[in-house]
Amino acid sequence: MGEQLYIYEGEEGTTLADVASAFLDVIENPERSSASASPGALLYGVERCHLARLVREGDGISFRAGQESGSAVGEVSVPLDQVFEARIFSEIAELRWLDPKDRPTRWAVLSERGDLPLFGGVKVNLPFIDILEQRYLLWGRCTKGSRNGWAEFTSAETGAFFVPLGNLAEGDYAQFRVREYLREYADGNVAVAEERLVGLCKQKAPEAGGASASSAEETPSTQGKPEGG
Repeated sequence: MGEQLYIYEGEEGTTLADVASAFLDVIENPERSSASASPGALLYGVERCHLARLVREGDGISFRAGQESGSAVGEVSVPLDQVFEARIFSEIAELRWLDPKDRPTRWAVLSERGDLPLFGGVKVNLPFIDILEQRYLLWGRCTKGSRNGWAEFTSAETGAFFVPLGNLAEGDYAQFRVREYLREYADGNVAVAEERLVGLCKQKAPEAGGASASSAEETPSTQGKPEGG
């Protein structure tokens, strides 16, 4: 294929709120993307991991996570001061942000587009020869079906958590959609040089006596242990 993956590396010390806002500006630009869904986010905190949506809120941004609210599912804003690592993803790019605590924060954006204006970040070209479209199974199974665009999951490892997917039925699974970029090295071997989170999709529960059906819904909204992980 002989194409390029572009990796933008920005200034150290940039807050998650600032870089996420700039990332959302890029994603919402109609010249670059026609997607209407909010980017998804995998947020690692000291006490728990969240699957969330990145949205506009007033003059800033907010990461919205699902939360039980009586018989319905509401949303709550994830406190950014509790997040030390984030992966925010869409069809066109993934943002990675890290707060090592003992050093300045760092961020990078991965995209197949070379025209993303992100804080004037340094752009590194990573040639690749092919792409593998992969799916990683998320922990747990859907327990109550989708409500208000969120599906409640549970597993013995994580407890209960919410996934930003609609149209899931009880017993369904969820998967991360991932693009793996293959590179040929000097010794002639081909290996995965980098990967990029693209979105979430559902995997229907296995039918009696047969394999599970193919995914019927995808969102451009990533393997981890959400909520209780």
